[in-house]
Amino acid sequence: MLNEEIIFAAFHAACFDGQEIPRDQQRFAACVEQGKANIVTIANELESLLLKLAVSLKTLYGLLRENEQRFPVVVKDIQAQLAALYGTGFVSQTSLHWLRQYPRYAQAALVRVDKRIGDGDRDSAVMAEIAGFWQEWQALQAEAQEYPQEILNELEAFRHMIEEYRVSCFAQQLKTIAPVSAKRLQKQLAKVKAALHNS
Repeated sequence: MLNEEIIFAAFHAACFDGQEIPRDQQRFAACVEQGKANIVTIANELESLLLKLAVSLKTLYGLLRENEQRFPVVVKDIQAQLAALYGTGFVSQTSLHWLRQYPRYAQAALVRVDKRIGDGDRDSAVMAEIAGFWQEWQALQAEAQEYPQEILNELEAFRHMIEEYRVSCFAQQLKTIAPVSAKRLQKQLAKVKAALHNS
């Protein structure tokens, strides 16, 4: 099953990443011809990435079990985060650009557990803030099959900006791929909603 996911994701990333799937056979064939040379390279990259992830996640899930009684709020929050990130089909449903960030998200969660971040008042406020953004994303994602690719790209960016915000709040030393803040998340959310309104 995972092998099929890797093949699908590699094929999609090599031939159609970031664009609408072609509606006619000629354009489809042209995209495949243009991208097919990169399919194996991307598949190998994905396999390596997932193996790296598996090691981090094994360690992380072990730490969560160990700390479940002492730090229930932190553990529950991270468990929900992981369930959302690594659910069924995540490889084929996430663009390659963002999949490349997943090992860092796992590492950030490890840092968070190690530092016991999440039980203080400030951290509770951050978690509530993130939960609000997550609810906004879920509401928009529920209708995602109706959106054009351009809006899907912006929505995916918003979804992963939430993860980047977690990194900036709970594991600053790992750095984010771009500046991120609650204000920037609000701006991206407004951008998605405006695009939907105008589509």
